[in-house]
Amino acid sequence: HTAKLLYCHPLARRNRFASLSRMIRWQLSTRIHPLPTVLPYIEDTSLIVERGMHGATGNYYFGLHEFSDMSILFHFLRPSDTFLDVGANIGSYTVLASGVCKAKSISLEPAPSTFKHLLKNIRHNSIGHLVTAYCCAAGKKVDKTIFSIDRDTVNSIVDESFKGRTTVVEVTTLNHLLASHHPSIWKLDVEGHEYAVLMGASEVLLNPELNIIILEGNDSAVQEILHKAGFTRAEYEPFSRQLSPVSSGHYPSLNMIWVRNWKHVQDRCSAGPTTSILGVKL
Repeated sequence: HTAKLLYCHPLARRNRFASLSRMIRWQLSTRIHPLPTVLPYIEDTSLIVERGMHGATGNYYFGLHEFSDMSILFHFLRPSDTFLDVGANIGSYTVLASGVCKAKSISLEPAPSTFKHLLKNIRHNSIGHLVTAYCCAAGKKVDKTIFSIDRDTVNSIVDESFKGRTTVVEVTTLNHLLASHHPSIWKLDVEGHEYAVLMGASEVLLNPELNIIILEGNDSAVQEILHKAGFTRAEYEPFSRQLSPVSSGHYPSLNMIWVRNWKHVQDRCSAGPTTSILGVKL
């Protein structure tokens, strides 16, 4: 998977040798000294990363691991906005939103050990005044559930048959958690449990300030909920900053971008900030 990204990633392929060099340096250094390391991120931000944190190290290799999704976040968000990060992991999106864009973030991460890493990155980047972090999962009702803790970025809700390491985590609904907050962009990374999260977020979805949702999966029930809330699938080209509709069956990336108020989103992105990532203007 990493080799494929090295060949295809829009930033990495502009200088594959530099990305390959970063990859080799990281692999060698973590075998010699397998300790947490501070890796440069975007502008003056950085991430505290350990060996095995594949999504976070992807940002070091390729600049922005999830290129289109992270780019639309960067181009759209303003300091007056709120970003909702459900499944925050160690905070790659949260640091981008609050450390670079200076927006407020509400970040949920259920795995206790991963949540500790999230808090470290919030403190390290001095964004605690902008980020409210919760060690819990989101679902369709307030509850408790079993959660895997040994699968890095793909940790998720599991049942008693799961053979790996687990813990019991609190579950809340986004309707309850966000009663007084109005996010304008929402990243949802819950490894197949999107439907349950959306079922507990009916009021959040109806808030007109919410313009963009980034999530994984292509479940027809999830699509129906988002269509009813006025969202449609979009493809975002970061270099031209152009939004375009996605034709049925065409899925350019693992994650999916859903947009409503298209003109507002397009205008925001077109007028958004510019930065240099791995020597490439974006």
